[in-house]
Amino acid sequence: MQRQRAAAMKQGGAIGVPQMSPTKQMPPSNSMQASHYMQQQIAQQQHLQQQQTTPMKQMTPLHHPQQPVMNGFSTPQAPPVHPLGSQSHARNSLSRSVEATPPQNTGIYPIPSPASIPKSGSISLASPHPNMVPALDEQNQDELMNVVLPEKLKVFSRIPDENGGSLDLEVLRGEGTSLLKLKPDFPPLTEIGTIDVHALTMSLQSGLHAEVRLALDTLALVSSEQRLPIELMKCDDLVETLVDCAEDQVELLAENAAEVSDMMLINSYEDVVRACQAEKHAVQDIPLFGSEEYQVDRAVEKLICITSILRNLSFHEPNLLFLAEEFVIKFFCVVIRYLGTRNMLLRTNQNTLEFMKDGVILLSNIAHEIKLPGREQALCLLHFLLAFAPCPPPNVMGSDKITFSQYDPTIHYYIYPAVDSLAKLLARDEPNRTHYKTIFASDVSSSPPFDLLTRTFALSISVIPDQQKDPKRGTFLPLVEARKPMLMQGILAAELLANLAPGYDSGIAKAWLASEDGFAKNLSHLVLTLCHEAPQGPSHGRVSAVPKTAEEEAMLQIILGGIGILRRLAEKSRDPEDPTSMIPIPGMPTTERIIKLHERKQPRLKEALRQLCTFTSLG
Repeated sequence: MQRQRAAAMKQGGAIGVPQMSPTKQMPPSNSMQASHYMQQQIAQQQHLQQQQTTPMKQMTPLHHPQQPVMNGFSTPQAPPVHPLGSQSHARNSLSRSVEATPPQNTGIYPIPSPASIPKSGSISLASPHPNMVPALDEQNQDELMNVVLPEKLKVFSRIPDENGGSLDLEVLRGEGTSLLKLKPDFPPLTEIGTIDVHALTMSLQSGLHAEVRLALDTLALVSSEQRLPIELMKCDDLVETLVDCAEDQVELLAENAAEVSDMMLINSYEDVVRACQAEKHAVQDIPLFGSEEYQVDRAVEKLICITSILRNLSFHEPNLLFLAEEFVIKFFCVVIRYLGTRNMLLRTNQNTLEFMKDGVILLSNIAHEIKLPGREQALCLLHFLLAFAPCPPPNVMGSDKITFSQYDPTIHYYIYPAVDSLAKLLARDEPNRTHYKTIFASDVSSSPPFDLLTRTFALSISVIPDQQKDPKRGTFLPLVEARKPMLMQGILAAELLANLAPGYDSGIAKAWLASEDGFAKNLSHLVLTLCHEAPQGPSHGRVSAVPKTAEEEAMLQIILGGIGILRRLAEKSRDPEDPTSMIPIPGMPTTERIIKLHERKQPRLKEALRQLCTFTSLG
């Protein structure tokens, strides 16, 4: 037996790593066995230190890898398989092996693992919980508790991204644009192919949804391209078909909009813009496909598309006569009347704004060709144009004074088309002038009297620069130069309205001249400033009464028109029983300034200055 044990030990030493049970061995029962057991353990440990070269070799035998340690105890393992010569040694090793892991939930305290008992010369294993923070001693704890924070705390923060996140919106916008180009809702003009206007007209007359949509999309795309103008003279009944299709949509919209007033009350442009801003941030209610509301929304889109097509066609001059036909004007006035008497005819404020913008541009292009069919159409167009006037209106409830609001370029983007349309409608000969003269004469019964006439006059003079806002000459003249087209049309309309104003008994002319905002003072300041800049005639030889350039002619028209407005209003504000009486107007030009302007060599300018002297009761 001893010879077999020695042979097994010799064979284990030849392998390099002796067999070692990873389980804990039980101590002997008596003291002698305990001392003998301890001596064997010490000898075996020294023998292991001599045989191994690195600490890792003890934990990883060549033939018998160690099982993982669980909860301080090694799992039971099967005895290693040895050759036949070492079977007796295996049996002896099994006799000294430890028992199995004791059962859980027992009252006996578990025996600590050998790995948890530090021994001199032994190899320490890594902690099974490396993330656990070791307990602080008293010295380290005192150091941490006595840390003094600086007076100014350094805050580690990050500046927020301009996009509000980690996504680059510009890149995403470019990707979206590329996708729209690759997958368009409607093909672009370069890929649309042959355009048959007669076929598009037949599609509109069919009334089929798909055909109407295709025709409107095609016409909207082609009409917006200046390189391919559509000549209505060669398009048979295209305009009639467009108007008929639009009338069908208006009838459907009128049936689904409640009537709120018999009088025409169109919201102002400023109110509609503010409502659009509030509507943009609100949650939109999307109707179900195929429902009645869905059909009404599609009708609004078709109507706005048709008005956009008519606006685009009006930029081609040969089309103006066809777009100014009586049936086109009547259709447009019907939409305006419904817009002023029905509640949200076009469903949303954004749709209303789109219609107003298209309508005022269309009127500005064709107004000089319009012959108003009747008084009702003249009144509808006038109410529509007054919606673009600056707010508040001149007559304020509870005040006897009149205040004309000034034009703000940052708000009133479409005031020039409105003023231009008004001047063209008023300057047109019969029957337009007769219709408006009748409308303004019947306005005496309104409250306050002649309110419609005063609002129309306020729209026409709103483009005159304010002397108090731009007192310096260096900024006033460039402003006048930039507004020259608006000033010409506005002063033309104001002069025509001054001729239509009632006499002294109404007090309207006197109230206009004595307005709170200083309208008369601003207009006279404009006239005198332009008189300084007006071109002089030659110092010798024949004096030419014809201006050299169109700019000089425009400047003289503004001067003569402004003086004509002041003179006409002064005549109507003078008491017939006292012809020499004049109302006091603060800020009027002095005598010396007007006399100095008489030295100008321009004959037409001298005549205008004589009229200005008459207005200021100096001549």
